[in-house]
Amino acid sequence: ELSCDRAALLVTQEPWVPLSVIVKLSGGGASHPSRRVLPREQLEAFLEQARRYDEAKGEAGMLGSMLGGMMRGAGTHPLPVLRARELRRWADSEQFRRILGEKGADPATV
Repeated sequence: ELSCDRAALLVTQEPWVPLSVIVKLSGGGASHPSRRVLPREQLEAFLEQARRYDEAKGEAGMLGSMLGGMMRGAGTHPLPVLRARELRRWADSEQFRRILGEKGADPATV
């Protein structure tokens, strides 16, 4: 799923579109019919959940690690909020900008 998210980002060359899809698939929002992408504030709030998850996981010690493992299930599918976090990290990475530059896109516009 993370590879698919990255592929979507390469196609759209803009992180808010695939982030919007992840939020919608997780049940996180109906948008106005005329809008294909959710409002940026809603997407930022979803990314904030990932930051809070990371903080809680770091503060909770052994019990938090066990609960986190249970929440992730068998590990076959990452939580949507963690997918969104990883997609945003990759969108901000030098690797992503380099790939865009190699393909002739303007990495400064992302």
